[in-house]
Amino acid sequence: MADVFLSYARADLALAEQVKAGLEAAGLSVFFDVEGLDGGDVFPDVLDREVKTAGAVVSLWSQHSLSRPWVKQECSIGLKRKCLIPLAIERLGELDVPVAFEGMQQIDFTGFHGRTDGAEWQKLMRALARTLGQPGLVAGGAQVPPAPRGAARELNGPGPNAKQLGIVFGALAFAAVGAIAANQFLSTNEIAALEEPADQEAMTTGEPAEAAPEGLAQAAPVEDAAPVPPPEGVVFADDGCGDGTARVYFDFDRADLKPQSVSVLEEALTRSFGCDLIEVRIEAHDDLLSSPSYAEAVSQRRADTVAQWLMAQGVDEMLITRIGYGSSQPLAPGVKSPFNRRADVMFDYQTPAPAP
Repeated sequence: MADVFLSYARADLALAEQVKAGLEAAGLSVFFDVEGLDGGDVFPDVLDREVKTAGAVVSLWSQHSLSRPWVKQECSIGLKRKCLIPLAIERLGELDVPVAFEGMQQIDFTGFHGRTDGAEWQKLMRALARTLGQPGLVAGGAQVPPAPRGAARELNGPGPNAKQLGIVFGALAFAAVGAIAANQFLSTNEIAALEEPADQEAMTTGEPAEAAPEGLAQAAPVEDAAPVPPPEGVVFADDGCGDGTARVYFDFDRADLKPQSVSVLEEALTRSFGCDLIEVRIEAHDDLLSSPSYAEAVSQRRADTVAQWLMAQGVDEMLITRIGYGSSQPLAPGVKSPFNRRADVMFDYQTPAPAP
């Protein structure tokens, strides 16, 4: 478990190494790509574990890095964990930043050349001090070793007075009363039902998934009132080896691929015959239901279903990134619709290198 997970694209390696050196000089441990891999570790598994346990995710943002599926996935995890610190290493336009990260405050690192006495570095240290709970990182420029994970945060100044303690205990008492009320409102069985995922066998057998907990299926208006989504299909960026995006839809509370969806994915893979497939990103979604965790589980199974199909066609698992967004990004808000029960599959192709 590192203090900082450093997210970057290979094109920005030189600058990433300078940032890493500065962070380590400040006494912070840094997970930095393959340096953190042990013999026998699977690369995506290690990245997944490290980015989910690091104290902060520091990401170098450039037009190139923000187009890389791995970087966007690492930033998404950091955003969910509320520990993402973006460093803009080049000027970025409104269209360069993915919509998921719009509004995030970026630290301007366009003038950074490895020196740790500049204003941009001090801003980074202040952000890390807040995120990691280590005020010593910016106290008079002094550097302190990182505090053990889970240890109490060191606070400057005298201890809390009676008034401060009263506020704290009052807040705790209020929270306890709220918890008791919530427990009376929902029984243990009702809470478990809201969080229960759909049947795992639906992904592989094609049998209907176990019905959603009672009340969830009626949480959104009937599908007849929803806008008609555009048909499934593939869009390629150009006639050469440009990127392609395939969109497929799912039936309500199902994770299995329909025959027309398989045809769409097969069309997207036709480019593999003349181009090199270097990355695939699967973003799956679900209807707006009562339980966000239930919707997220369904969308993740949909992403896994697409990934399993691609691997069965010979796509290397190392090239595939998959994420389920649940109901957080509906295209038809507030209604049941295939618009929301979709998976967008981005294929990153490139022209093969000429033979020597």
